[in-house]
Amino acid sequence: MNVLIKKFYHLVVRILSKMITPQLIDKPHIVFMMTFPEDIKPIIKALNNSSYQKTVLTTPKQAPYLSELSDDVDVIEMTNRTLVKQIKALKSAQMIIIDNYYLLLGGYNKTSNQHIVQTWHASGALKNFGLTDHQVDVSDKAMVQQYRKVYQATDFYLVGCEQMSQCFKQSLGATEEQM
Repeated sequence: MNVLIKKFYHLVVRILSKMITPQLIDKPHIVFMMTFPEDIKPIIKALNNSSYQKTVLTTPKQAPYLSELSDDVDVIEMTNRTLVKQIKALKSAQMIIIDNYYLLLGGYNKTSNQHIVQTWHASGALKNFGLTDHQVDVSDKAMVQQYRKVYQATDFYLVGCEQMSQCFKQSLGATEEQM
């Protein structure tokens, strides 16, 4: 049943991302999809004096951690009610930086000029995730296909060492060129 609900969600996201046209923005736009503030906030702060427009999509639980950021950072809480806002933000971005698995990306139709970059959200930790996570039933083809759709949306991975690179390759099917 859970897989069926996620399939429906992907369908809704796919339809919305085809219907919504990108907004024209005067400056380059980066969207951050954030679950872990400690990984994303330093990147945002480093871009504070840049010409980039910055939007953060985050969980309602993490939104308060962004109050210290500059006023030119837009924050959209990731809830079902804000799905259209989330997709509008994504459609206008040239770069999307993610720190976790986001189901939305499995249905999102990114444009040819967009790039999705995955950061490592568990600094110093080498762990099982993606298709090597024990919670993923690899015998369930629909579940595996869902995970693959999300991971195939990622263009590049930020890694700090070869071990991290190996984790992404084994867990997500990433290639050396994506590191």
